Amino acid sequence: MLIHEMRSGEKVFLRDDTIIVRFPGPRRVVSTARINGGHREDLQAVFNHHIPADCKAGELPGGSAEGYLFPGLSPAAGKRTRQPPCSGPSFPA
Repeated sequence: MLIHEMRSGEKVFLRDDTIIVRFPGPRRVVSTARINGGHREDLQAVFNHHIPADCKAGELPGGSAEGYLFPGLSPAAGKRTRQPPCSGPSFPA
C-alpha cells in the first residue's frame, strides 16, 4: 500500500512488516545493513523489513537471513511442504 509520495518523486510503501522506498531514478545510498550494506550509487529502491525477535536464522524460510530476504538467490532457499514458522517479506511491483 502506498503510504506517502514525496515532492521529489520517491514513493513509500508499507506491506506487512516491510517498508519500501522506490526512487524515481538511481540514488546514492550509504547503508549500515548487515546484508549488502555500504555505499551504492545505482539503487532504484531500498527496504527495511522487521524479522520477529523469536525467529532464529535456521528457522527462517531459506535457512538464513539472506535466503529469507532474497528467496531463489540462495542455494538454501527451496520449496517448503509445511508452513514455515516465520513468513518472508513481499514487495510491490
